[in-house]
Amino acid sequence: MDAGKYGTPTTQWNTLSKALWVMYVVKEIKAVEDLTVAQITEVFNKHYKQARVIRSTNVSRDLGKQKVASPPLVGETPGTPSKWYLTDEGIKTVQNLIIQQRNGAN
Repeated sequence: MDAGKYGTPTTQWNTLSKALWVMYVVKEIKAVEDLTVAQITEVFNKHYKQARVIRSTNVSRDLGKQKVASPPLVGETPGTPSKWYLTDEGIKTVQNLIIQQRNGAN
C-alpha cells in the first residue's frame, strides 16, 4: 500500500474514520466496491492494529448512523451479511482525511 498516496490511520482517528479509510483504500487498490463489517474490521485489525483495533459492533453502529445522515457517507447493500459502500460524499470525506494527514493534522 502506498502510504504517500493513502496516508496511514492514526490512534487519533475514530472508528468511523478508520472504517471509511479501509473501504476507500480497498476500493482503490482492489477495485472492491463494497465490504461487510467483518471484512472492514478484519482488514484494519490485521494491518493497522498499531492505530488501535476496531470492533465490528462499533463499525456497524457508526456506518448505520452515516447511512441515514444527510448527506450519507455510506450506503448498504442488503444481504446476509449486508455490505457497505462509500457514497460520493464518503469518498470526498476520506480524501479530505488523507489530505489533512499529509498536512500534519490527525
